[in-house]
Amino acid sequence: EKNMPIHKVISPLTGSIWKIELTVGQAVTAGQSAVILESMKAEFSIDAPVTGIVQEIVLSEGDEVYEDDVIFTIEADD
Repeated sequence: EKNMPIHKVISPLTGSIWKIELTVGQAVTAGQSAVILESMKAEFSIDAPVTGIVQEIVLSEGDEVYEDDVIFTIEADD
């Protein structure tokens, strides 16, 4: 059993976490909506960059988030 790469998903902007649409241990596919950020009265969807399993969700709904903060991590399937 080889170690799968862990992908850190970072925030592209400063704002707040409006909604988290996944849970730890959940299987996700690349491009799946994962987190909704709210910034300057607009909503931005952060999608899973890879197919795999959610390892950790670092932030919670309502949290402030800054550009380049890690929001969640995914263990990639390949």
